[in-house]
Amino acid sequence: MIWNHPGWENQQPDTTMWWDYHTTLLEKGWLHGVEVANTGEWYPVAMDWCRDKGLTVFANSDIHLPVDFMYDLSLPHSHRPMTLVFSKDRSEDGVKEALFGRRTVAFTGEQLMGPEDLILGLFNASVRIHPPFLTKRINGRMMVFRELENHTDLTFLLEEAGETGGSSRIRLNPHSIRILSYPERGDELRFSLVNCWTGSREHPVIKID
Repeated sequence: MIWNHPGWENQQPDTTMWWDYHTTLLEKGWLHGVEVANTGEWYPVAMDWCRDKGLTVFANSDIHLPVDFMYDLSLPHSHRPMTLVFSKDRSEDGVKEALFGRRTVAFTGEQLMGPEDLILGLFNASVRIHPPFLTKRINGRMMVFRELENHTDLTFLLEEAGETGGSSRIRLNPHSIRILSYPERGDELRFSLVNCWTGSREHPVIKID
């Protein structure tokens, strides 16, 4: 059983709430997932429920019309909200096992929502962090330059989790390369993936040696 659009204003016009009957459904083992995104909406608090209550993350389009009435799929990287399923194979049993194993990530617009390990694994499989190609002294500081290469249809927005003196935010578009520059240092760089969510206020953090 999936709880669809928990923040739909016709049902909950003021806020998105967890009710007693949802606790009952959960305790009976009947509730297995929550739709954290639906068409143009997403519900941050639902990410907390999935994380804290062991529920599977879903994103769906809920389209009641022909798809082209709502989405122009001819545009680059245009897509409906969808659920990415991390299955061992493409069989029905494989997908079912992954859904009950909570191995899903919601994908809507440029946002990704789901368990931290899956999002970090998805980032690491999507983005190649090349070795430094240049070290150069600029304004008295040794600066390091390296490329980040995104070879997927996903977008990643990186923001420094600590002060490095380099660019504070990097937008890594689909099928693109961005140059990352930072002062030469001995410790790792840390970036929050600010368009990725593991909770209503939590972003996964990547580390670059």
